[in-house]
Amino acid sequence: MKREDLQNAPGRGGTSGALLGRGSRFKGKLTFEGTVVIEGEFVGDIESEGHLEVGKDAKVDGTIQVKSAVISGEVGGTITTSGELELKATARVTGDLDVKSLVVERGATFDGSVKMRGTARSPGRAGSGGMSGAMAAPGEAPPIVAPPKG
Repeated sequence: MKREDLQNAPGRGGTSGALLGRGSRFKGKLTFEGTVVIEGEFVGDIESEGHLEVGKDAKVDGTIQVKSAVISGEVGGTITTSGELELKATARVTGDLDVKSLVVERGATFDGSVKMRGTARSPGRAGSGGMSGAMAAPGEAPPIVAPPKG
């Protein structure tokens, strides 16, 4: 990705960012504003109110706490977003997710736990935000929930 792509990225408000390019390695703590794209290797903590993109050949190991993120590469650790987390088809994620919204493309791999913080439940609805019908009783196999067609 080029710097122009960062500045013109849709939904990013045109805020410029930084690029940790292919072949680069960084260890430490990263804080930023706007958008950061990681195409190389990063080990450590990432904290921002901005947007993070992890490229398909990138490798990140650590704790990520951002507003939103798109993961196409390999991530090991905890990912927390106050907005959307998107796992692209090439994503390989191991760890725990704590997100408001999660989008997973077919082909992405994930090994860990997910905690989703949604909006307030509608009055009169019981259970876990409408998911109670998809839960298995103790000792039963979990139900199969198919993605929407289209």
